[in-house]
Amino acid sequence: MPYRSRKEGVRRAAPQTGVVADLVKQFADPYAFVRELVQNGIDAGATRIEVRAEQIAANATVSVRDDGTGMTRAVIEGPLLTLFVSEKEGDSSKIGKYGVGFVSVFAIEPDEVAVETWRSEGSWRVRLFPDHSYELEVVEPREGSGTSVTVLKSMDADGFELHVARTRQALLRWCRHARLPIDFIVQRRGGTASRESIQRDMKVASPVSVTHRVGEDLLVVGVSPAIVGDEDPENSPSFAGFYNHGLTLHETDQPPRQALVNIHLKIDSPHLTHTLSRDNVRHDASYSRLVSQVEELVEGPLREELERALEEQARCQGEHYASLLNAASRAPFRFSARRLPVALVEAIDGEPVRAASKLNVDGRALVAARSSPLTVALAARGIPVAKTFPGIEETLARITERPVSGVDKAFSLIEELDRPSTEDFLHETREALNALGASVGAVVLVRVSGRALPNAAVAIDDSAGPHVIEAEAALRWWRRFGSIDKLALHITHTAVARARRMARRRSSAAAQLLARFLVTEELGELSQRRSDALLELAPRAMERSQ
Repeated sequence: MPYRSRKEGVRRAAPQTGVVADLVKQFADPYAFVRELVQNGIDAGATRIEVRAEQIAANATVSVRDDGTGMTRAVIEGPLLTLFVSEKEGDSSKIGKYGVGFVSVFAIEPDEVAVETWRSEGSWRVRLFPDHSYELEVVEPREGSGTSVTVLKSMDADGFELHVARTRQALLRWCRHARLPIDFIVQRRGGTASRESIQRDMKVASPVSVTHRVGEDLLVVGVSPAIVGDEDPENSPSFAGFYNHGLTLHETDQPPRQALVNIHLKIDSPHLTHTLSRDNVRHDASYSRLVSQVEELVEGPLREELERALEEQARCQGEHYASLLNAASRAPFRFSARRLPVALVEAIDGEPVRAASKLNVDGRALVAARSSPLTVALAARGIPVAKTFPGIEETLARITERPVSGVDKAFSLIEELDRPSTEDFLHETREALNALGASVGAVVLVRVSGRALPNAAVAIDDSAGPHVIEAEAALRWWRRFGSIDKLALHITHTAVARARRMARRRSSAAAQLLARFLVTEELGELSQRRSDALLELAPRAMERSQ
């Protein structure tokens, strides 16, 4: 015969006030009851836990089953059913402390809660009802030991899907780092059951992190990752998670101390406890000690690991280099630009990296996405160009404390072209320019890469190899005094291209027209004296052509 409570089976409406009702209201998330039941299983020494959501006719259930030690009848009638009586008080190996967690099963307003527990001394079933009355009965003995708590609530198919989603969400929020396997099983009416493992490794969302374990305390610390911007606090600039035996006590996007801004940390310790309202972790001596240990990890091992990882990724230009550099720029500790390694597009003196402080070319840092003849020419001159990735320019600017400029916007590369077929035309252009008062040693055709030249021509020296010109430097080639080694004509410039086409039929005329254009482009106008000089040059050019 069932053992009945003193209420003798009388059913009443669920009370809206009273101690139990007030305790139920403390749980901001009604589905946090799964955390409380998982916690009880862990405290009972379970090696694995199953959480099952099942659709039965017009009802839905969620049950939490463990293979722990089970409960005796004394425990059932005492700590389980008596508020504020907890056999865990003072036991640091247990998570629960207040003896009120079990009442959370009433937070979703169930129609019934069934507790089955078994061990060598016997097996029992407890049925609890909305009016907080209960029935206790002895049931057939079972092998082994364990406890199963089933919450039953009437709901339609749509309600069941929401029920499943909220149960899963609560498991992932509160139990994903539990130190034992937790499976979530969903059984829909007429369908096959699905199974998902809830357990996740204790990690932080960071491109670089360190893990520190002392006794039963586990600390994981990393630098802030790139901000995703969703509602998950782990995707925030700062994150702090506190856990006991892997169960979530509190997670927040607010750093516990100012020195931990832009740090992601997780602390799992049996010395941490939650507040009575379950909405925070207690800020006691154990909390302060563990947070201080995190600060030491940040200033020591985490900084060293970030430097090591950056150096490694910079040398091989690995896929994580950009995220590491962004992390370094957000770190709360001072990361000296003299020590921060930056990947170069081209190695200089055999070194593929350079300290961020040395990325200084006329007060700016040069960057390029890939190797090019221009970056090769700059490296030959000892000018460093940092390897750039999407979104990295702003980070480099913060680290180097100077503006960042794309190399193609800062420099022009001038390469001479060997065009024997236009040799006469170029010679005649040089003569025409000299007749106009210029002192030009030679006229050559060039290809320009990088920043486009504003004018059709630029002066270069007589050295071999490609020529590098700073785009911001004065590009006027006309000199009042002194001679020009070479005048480089930009082959794709409109005036040069048209003159070359004309030169196929009338080379001298094309050369004189191009010379007139080049001088006018430089000086703004052509004086009468220079015009007359060109006219005097024309008959001599005609005689040579005949």
